[in-house]
Order: sequence, then structure tokens, then C-alpha cells
Amino acid sequence: MGDQISSISLAPRKYDVAISLLERDLPLAKQISAKLEGQFTAFLYSESQKDIAFRDGAELLSRIYKTESRAVLILLRRDWGTTRWTKVEKEAILSRRVETTASFLLVVPMEPMPIPDWVPTQYIYQEFEKWGLETLIGSMRAKIKDLGGEIRELTPMDLALKQKTAREWKSERERRLLGSDATTAIERETSDLYARIQQCMKEIAPTIQGRPMEFEQIQRTVNIVKYPCCVRINQYEQTYDTVLVRRISVQEYDGVLGLYGPRSNSFEPTETRREDYGIDVDQSGNWFWRDVSTNDELTTLRLADRIISSLLSRTYEFDSGQRTRKRPAKQESQYRIEDFPISDYDRD
Repeated sequence: MGDQISSISLAPRKYDVAISLLERDLPLAKQISAKLEGQFTAFLYSESQKDIAFRDGAELLSRIYKTESRAVLILLRRDWGTTRWTKVEKEAILSRRVETTASFLLVVPMEPMPIPDWVPTQYIYQEFEKWGLETLIGSMRAKIKDLGGEIRELTPMDLALKQKTAREWKSERERRLLGSDATTAIERETSDLYARIQQCMKEIAPTIQGRPMEFEQIQRTVNIVKYPCCVRINQYEQTYDTVLVRRISVQEYDGVLGLYGPRSNSFEPTETRREDYGIDVDQSGNWFWRDVSTNDELTTLRLADRIISSLLSRTYEFDSGQRTRKRPAKQESQYRIEDFPISDYDRD
């Protein structure tokens, strides 16, 4: 075992840190990588997809997480280690853990869950939501330094090249967002969003009590129903400075709003929250959703999970008595499909 420890410990480090994560946490991982950029080298799969695609991806990832990275940051969820690539990464990390120590690890639980036995308590970064990104970055820097990494000071040339790259990317990003690429991307990502929502509904169906969840769609509008609440997702277009921008809105309702008006057996729907999302792209060519109000980045998978989780939370509040139903309106509802802008529906 001593020889194994020596061979792994003395292996050249290509990266100061390798980040292991599920797709839904990619926006956060990109923020972490960007914060470390210039001072440390970070491996993030989304920025190395071409290398993985044109080489033996499993072998490449195994080598990176076992020997080529000084530290490993895990954004941990219950299903981490079960997907194609995180399974490979987990096996490499466990092998390294057995052959050396766990000192190279920093594990961040992204949801309430039991921590694996192979992660010592001192290497768990608890309460990320409480302490925030900057504190995590500080812990990551300290971890890398403890493992022998050195902070690289940026030279004037480094800074100049970084600014040049940023300007070039800004122009390229604007070109892509205003061209046909964005139109194709929002159609694809919206379709994937609806597919993921329906998949999630199918997965959780056996655990749902009472009336089952419903998914209904007409043209560019989708309703997701879990009595006594619903969510409406609508595609729309707006013009900003003569530029046509396509977005989606996610509107939450107390009450059930059907595609042509409130359900007859539901109380009058009341909109409780609305969020708008636009399509965006990163320098690796990955498309994602950007929250218009908060500027948060979300993958399609994460957005779908957020929508379903929020809907279930609201229905639970009704079931537990934390929220109460309003008295039904006596007059005829004014919700009609004709009330929505023409641009929201591809009508002839």
C-alpha cells in the first residue's frame, strides 16, 4: 500500500481541482470554475466535452479524478454516482480514497441527505445555502493550498488576454443569441423541459396521494395540475431595441386554471408567482435558461425539477392547512384563450 500511496501522491497534477457533479448543478460549477480561473486550474466536464467525446471518456475521467487532480470537489446529491459519467468519477474517487487518504476531498451536499460513510466529517462543507458561494471558494482555495497548490498571480499580459477573450466572447454570444441558433435552442430546450417534467411526474406518480398530476398542452401553452394548484408555462415574444426575444413564463396559481379557463370544480385561480426565463449559451456551447429577474443560470433538468418541486410544495401547504381556498367567484370567469397575445399562439 505504501508504494500505491507514493505513486498517486507523487503523480503530476494537471489540475488543482476537478469538480464532480450532476447536470442540474452545472451553473453553480461554472461559477466556481470562473472564480478560480487564473489562480488555479480547474477541470469541469462541460468545458472538456470534445476531449471526452473523441477519446476514451471513461479512461480520461478516471485518470483525472484518481491521479491528475490535486483536489476533488463533489456537488453531492442522492443520485450522484449513478449516472454514466459520475459513476466513473465515483469509482476513481473511491479507489483514490482507499489507496491514499480522504484529504483531497471537499464534499458539498446540495440537498438534505445522508452522507456516505467514506467521507470524513471534516471534509464536508455543510449549509452551502447559508454561507454562500464566496465562503465555499475560500474553503476551496485553502484546500488546494494545503495540498501543495500555489496561487498564481496574474500578470499584466494575463489580464490583457483575459479581457480580450471576454470582449470576443461577448460579441460571439450576442451573435448567437440574436441568430437562428437561439431559435433552434429554445425550441429544443422547451421540448426537453416538457419531456423532463412528464418524466418526473411519471417517476413520482406512485407516491402521489389523492388526484394524480395532469399535464396538458395546446400549442405554446402547458398546464401542470396538482389539485388544488397549477402551473402554466407559456412561450412568448417581446421586442427590445428592435430585437425580437423569445422567452418562457412560469406562472403559479392557487386554483386550477385550464387551457380555456378555470376548471368548473375548482375555486377561482389566483396567480401567486411568475418567473420568466430566457435562453443563453456559455463559451463551451452549452445552452441553458437564465432567470430574467435574478440572473440565475439553470439547466433544463434543474428548471423542470424546480417547477415540479414548487408545485408539490404549494399543494402540501393546502393539504396541511397552511393555505386556505378562497371562496369561488360568483360571476363567470374572464379567463379565455382569446385573452392571450397573438404572439403566444401560432394561430392562422
